[in-house]
Amino acid sequence: MSKSINSFDRSTVISIVNDIESALAKVANQYGVNIKVGSASFSPTNFTTKISVSTISKDGTVMSKEASDFDRYAFSFGITDYKVGDEFEFRDETYKIVGMLPRSKKYPVLAKSVSSGKTFKFPASVLGGHRYR
Repeated sequence: MSKSINSFDRSTVISIVNDIESALAKVANQYGVNIKVGSASFSPTNFTTKISVSTISKDGTVMSKEASDFDRYAFSFGITDYKVGDEFEFRDETYKIVGMLPRSKKYPVLAKSVSSGKTFKFPASVLGGHRYR
């Protein structure tokens, strides 16, 4: 017999989202894509979450919207020598480029710290680019 939910709270939504991610893992594997469940908003009677599906390039890079945006907009920010997946050094730390936020004028470059795995935003100038005009 299945469990019946009368009201949504934070822990219930997290449990359901975790189960959705587990179920979608089979679909992702079947099609060779990456499926990510985003954050959820909820009320006591319903909740909404976003699901994004991305292709995976031959080198294993997940081509998220941000990764595709880097390919699309890097040149307009003056970034010509880098692509998604490339690494760069900043303040004695190594970062891997994961994407771009083209609407962010100050910090459009998204990069993940190789040591901690955290994602940070950087100005285009870190990669030899210029400020968006």
